[in-house]
Amino acid sequence: MKNINFFGLSLVLLLISFVSFNTVSAESSGIFSESELKDLENEINEIMNAEFEDLIPTNDNDVYVEVDDISIELEKSTLEFYDYDKEMITNSFKEKAKEIKRDLTGTEVEIIKNEVQNENGIGIQSVIKKKSYYTARVWSGVPAVGWGYINQDFQARNKSGKISGMKLLGSSYDTGVTAGGWTHNRSWFDMHKYAVAADIRMKGVVSYVVKGSPVRTSATFLKTVYPRDLK
Repeated sequence: MKNINFFGLSLVLLLISFVSFNTVSAESSGIFSESELKDLENEINEIMNAEFEDLIPTNDNDVYVEVDDISIELEKSTLEFYDYDKEMITNSFKEKAKEIKRDLTGTEVEIIKNEVQNENGIGIQSVIKKKSYYTARVWSGVPAVGWGYINQDFQARNKSGKISGMKLLGSSYDTGVTAGGWTHNRSWFDMHKYAVAADIRMKGVVSYVVKGSPVRTSATFLKTVYPRDLK
C-alpha cells in the first residue's frame, strides 16, 4: 500500500466539507418543525460525509487530502432561497460536495527552504540552532474565495540520501490574503522505513465565507517529503 503523508488539515483546503449556517429554530422557520429541520440537517450531513468518505487524491501523487466530521446548521435564508423544498436543498448540497471535492484535487504542497537571518531574534528564529529551516506550504483552496496558504515549519537534513533530524517547529499557520482562516489542531510526522521519506501531517479547521454563508471544514493535508526535497 502506498505510504502517504497527511499534512493538514480534521482542507480540508481546503476544502471543504464542514458547512455551518446560523441555526433555525422551529418557531423562526415557520414551515419545518424542529424535528423536521434536524432530520434534514442530518440527511445533508450523511450525504456530504459519504462524498468525502475516502481519501481525496490530488494531481500530485505525493499529496492527499482527508475531510471528515461534516456538520451543517441550516439558516432561514437558505431554506427560503429553496422555498423550503427538501429535495432541492439536499440536491444543492450534494452538488456542492462534488464541487468541493473537485477543487481539492488541485491541492499543492511545496517545500521551501528558509535562511535564518538572526538566531537571537524572536518567534520561530529563537528556537532554531541551525542556519536554515524548511516550510511545507499547502495551497488548498477554492479559487473563487482566493484561499492562501497553510504552513508548517520544520527542520531536517539529507544525510547520504536519507532523512535525518526531522523536527516540527511550532504549530501550523496560515498566510496570504484570503477570505478565510485556519485553526490549527495538530501536526505530526511519520518516518518511512530506512528513513527514505517522511510523511508530514497537518490537521485543522478551514473557515471561509461563500456567498455570505460561513463554511467550516475539518481537514487533514498529506505530503510525503523525500531527501531530494532537502536541498
